[in-house]
Amino acid sequence: MMLCALFFATILHTSIGNESMGVESEFGIDRGHSNCSNATPQIMYYYDRSVGDCFPFLYEGCGGGRNAYYTELRCRRYGKPADATYCIGKEKPVGNCRGRQDFTCPEGSYCKPRFWVPGICCDKKKREEWNKEFNPACEWNNVLMIESRSDPNKLRPLLGRDCSHKFCPEGSECVKGKHLAYCCGETNPPKGMYRVR
Repeated sequence: MMLCALFFATILHTSIGNESMGVESEFGIDRGHSNCSNATPQIMYYYDRSVGDCFPFLYEGCGGGRNAYYTELRCRRYGKPADATYCIGKEKPVGNCRGRQDFTCPEGSYCKPRFWVPGICCDKKKREEWNKEFNPACEWNNVLMIESRSDPNKLRPLLGRDCSHKFCPEGSECVKGKHLAYCCGETNPPKGMYRVR
């Protein structure tokens, strides 16, 4: 009886909704559809394996795939591998470093330490390129901002992976950068419109 209860608790713990505990989502984005009687479109998040991060998308309200999370935090907790350490944007490392004792990397790269295994050396120019993507500028309007993940009193740019994911609020314009997309508009979305914690 105890073994049966433990088995049931394990199943319940590892499959809460669509969220598989600690298992990298192997599924792409599926925005679902609106062809049902109770369709309620909403912003959700998915884990993008090619970049190693979570991004918002407009869920149409019905159907959809397993790679959909109600909050960015849940996406990071359940969609992203627990031991994931990548160079920014999942760019290919240029070498290894010991991390805690030896931060030596080839010239033009930096050491990104990992906990149990040797660290990885990441290209500084690629990091600069990605940092520009994470801090975009709009030509005519403001970059739309949302609450920071770590501090709700701070703001960060509203970023997505692609404009086809329809994550920008109504009345704003989606702009595709080299790697990411961002929203330009005259005003920021109302507080709480995007659930980021």
